[in-house]
Amino acid sequence: MDRINAALAAMKSDEFPVIARYAKEFDCDRSTLSRRYRGVTTSREEYRESMSVLSNQQSASLILYINTLTTRGIPPTPAMIRNFVYDITKEWVSKNWVTNWTKRHSQELESSYLQPLDMARKIADNLHQYAIYFNQLEEYIKRYEILPGNQYNMDEKGFLIGILTRLKRVFTKAQAQSGQLIGPSQDGNREWITILACICADGTSLSPSLIYQAVTGNLQDTWLQDFNPDDHSCFFTSSPTGWTNNDLGYQWLTTVFDRETKTKARGGRDWRLLIIDGHGSHINMRFLEWATKQRILVAVYPPHSTHRLQPLDVSLFAPLAVHYSQQLARHMLNTQGLSTITKRDFFRLFWPAYRSAFSRENIYSGWRKTGIYPFDPNAILSTLQAKIEENTELLRVPANIPTTPEALSTDWRALRRLVREVGESKSTLISEQQKLLEDTIIHITTRIELLQVENTGLRSTVINEQKKRRRGKGLFEELRAEGPSQATFFSPNKIKRAQELQEQREQEKQRATTQKQQEKLQRDILRQEKQQEIEQRRQIRMQQKEARELVRAQKQQSIKDRKEAREAERQLQDEAKAIAIARTRPSVVPTGSHRPVVVIDEQVHAAVVEQVVGRPSRARRLPKHLDGYELA
Repeated sequence: MDRINAALAAMKSDEFPVIARYAKEFDCDRSTLSRRYRGVTTSREEYRESMSVLSNQQSASLILYINTLTTRGIPPTPAMIRNFVYDITKEWVSKNWVTNWTKRHSQELESSYLQPLDMARKIADNLHQYAIYFNQLEEYIKRYEILPGNQYNMDEKGFLIGILTRLKRVFTKAQAQSGQLIGPSQDGNREWITILACICADGTSLSPSLIYQAVTGNLQDTWLQDFNPDDHSCFFTSSPTGWTNNDLGYQWLTTVFDRETKTKARGGRDWRLLIIDGHGSHINMRFLEWATKQRILVAVYPPHSTHRLQPLDVSLFAPLAVHYSQQLARHMLNTQGLSTITKRDFFRLFWPAYRSAFSRENIYSGWRKTGIYPFDPNAILSTLQAKIEENTELLRVPANIPTTPEALSTDWRALRRLVREVGESKSTLISEQQKLLEDTIIHITTRIELLQVENTGLRSTVINEQKKRRRGKGLFEELRAEGPSQATFFSPNKIKRAQELQEQREQEKQRATTQKQQEKLQRDILRQEKQQEIEQRRQIRMQQKEARELVRAQKQQSIKDRKEAREAERQLQDEAKAIAIARTRPSVVPTGSHRPVVVIDEQVHAAVVEQVVGRPSRARRLPKHLDGYELA
């Protein structure tokens, strides 16, 4: 506390303080002390706080919230902190503000690049789950009397043959300050090659198996031009993707693992422990059934836990990647980037890296760090316990940071007395109670804003999770769920249960298939019956239509016949009338018309009658020699 603040604190207890006396007593400037006492000016700290975006209490509350997020495995980015500040103040700050704010609070905060960790792996880091795994591991090792020389760990690792990993580099400051510094050159070939590696607890390793990517499935002799069977012990195969599959996993078990480990197991009379992850190429019935027949106990790690429990991941694969990158970088240096990396070059670069990484020291280190051999679960459990204690310590809030209103005032009556005491204070000096109340209000407001944003995100997360459809579990996932641990040891009894469960599933599947076929057959029969009914109704409609058309044709024909009969009868009457008139006129009588009137005799009349009666359809026509004449 400086002299001004000490003088002000002493003046609070004096009802009528003499400023000159206190200035002389605490050796401070009288005018400055007077202005501070009367509230005309403030301290430098208060002035800087008034000019800041966040108050000291808001910064303390935000630091507490960042600590909470970090313990949850969600350390915020600068962009997220910028959003938090906007949620608190409703004003956007500059991009550099977060960096400067972090530097001002360097005692509580630190900023660096962190390696992302899968959320599933973070959730899998469970002390209780790992403890059960080690208990089961110890139980099975004792039950089957598995010696360290018969304990193995197998896993696969992929290589992009032309891609470098991050390596420390040395360069001049002048090049760095020029702004033209670029990263190291790499070939960039992204062809995929997978290694199947297996190590033993006695410090030895099995011959690696390399899976080349080949669409046709054929290995080329040029890919193995640097392989010498007298100097190298390695197996080669290929797949369309460069990854392992069910067939390759089974072939590795039968031709590589069993061949190279059977001797140490006294010809297969001793049980061997093979610890693997839950990859689908490892966990299938053919793989497990054959392993059980050969007295091989297959154990599967808990899901997403290989980064802690698998020796290959802990101590071997990372050095292997580094050594391969060093070999690749040396190749780029020797060739000055003029020679590309192909599958022909991979083995020449891979083998020295493999021999360097898979040393006896690294293999022992992997088994020791994972607590499998020597058997020491505390190697893992103590780390998790220390992590829990560290998180608990981080959750302990410093005394100067209020956590909740209840921590400051557990009774509403005490809070009321606090407010009344502040209201009755007539001094221009800020009392401790008033400062405490201000900090409380600011903290509550800040927490409310941050929690509202958090609740909004959680609400949308719950909605999205509800939309996800529940997926079924696989066969071995159900076996894994039988016990409290997520680890699985495929003992002969468990293999038998898996076989029974698989057979039951096959029967259920067959029944479901048969039922579907029967339902489909019934649907087909109903469909055929419906089509037959539709066809019958169509035929009936066609017959009815034909009958109606026949009746209509008969009716039209009848009408036509009656009409023709009436016409014939009318023509006959007209001709008979003409003949009757002609009889009364024996000769042609000139008339004023343009046609002569002909008087015909009886013979002509008979011929006309015969022609009309014999040919009704031509009743309207006269003989040719009478054309142009009218009958009188």
